[in-house]
Amino acid sequence: MFKEMFGVQKAIKKILSGLRYIIPPVVILCVFFLIRNRCHPYIVSGDSMIPTLTNADIITTEPVAGNTRIRRGDIVIAQTGSGLFKKSIIKRVIALPGETITLTNESIFINGEEFEDFVDSPPINAGEEFQTYILGEDEYFLLGDNRPVSIDSRYHGPFKKEQIVAIYNSTLIDR
Repeated sequence: MFKEMFGVQKAIKKILSGLRYIIPPVVILCVFFLIRNRCHPYIVSGDSMIPTLTNADIITTEPVAGNTRIRRGDIVIAQTGSGLFKKSIIKRVIALPGETITLTNESIFINGEEFEDFVDSPPINAGEEFQTYILGEDEYFLLGDNRPVSIDSRYHGPFKKEQIVAIYNSTLIDR
């Protein structure tokens, strides 16, 4: 019986030592697969998307091309600023091109109808009694899911499609 256990232990040891040669190529193949399939990793920075995404989550995104359709509710990566001050932010698409969005301290209205939010978020905290934006034909209104701490379209204004560089696919590592 002892010899049988020793044989099993030896076999397990052999398998585990062989794994160290298999794991690196598998990881490289996974990274290659992600890049080849137009999925790019992104590390979430900040708390503006809590509870959906948290600081240090690692997600995959798909780059936005000219014909990519951006939908209400999509989580996107957008660029703010320019030159040395360019920064990537992650937010949710709330309003689409050509729509009118009104924010109050408690609700969101799109084209005059109350919007049923994607998350159970705290009040809008617009800073004023209400804010209204009429979006152009190439503009999107983006908000973070954690409204009290999010710096989004309420501060940057609407985002043009060219500023939206990627759409969220999935979470690889949930911190």
